[in-house]
Amino acid sequence: MLDAVLHKFRPRRYPLLLPLRVWIKSWGKAKQSENVKPDREAETITENISSAGCYFLLDEEPKIGHRVDMEIKLAPTPGASPGSTVLCRGRVVRVEKEKDRGKTGVGCAIDSYRIVPPSKKS
Repeated sequence: MLDAVLHKFRPRRYPLLLPLRVWIKSWGKAKQSENVKPDREAETITENISSAGCYFLLDEEPKIGHRVDMEIKLAPTPGASPGSTVLCRGRVVRVEKEKDRGKTGVGCAIDSYRIVPPSKKS
């Protein structure tokens, strides 16, 4: 019953396959996350995305709570120049084995983001 009520308040998920680069960092109370080098970096695609988070597949299994920096490439509009990039900072909130694909599904909450237009990428 509670799940049905909470589901109404979740942001809508969109099944978009967008190019994604992720940097996963482990961190704890003793470390500032900005000063921690990534434990792993990977290129993949989003399986689905919402305003609150995204889900994607990795070869390795991160731990829940790890910090994630993401770079998501948006598709250009038809007949336009390359799309914008969304730079996100978040955390791993769900990890599950994808048995049929041999990968690990990773759900990340997005804590902050900014959109970088194509002309301002650095």
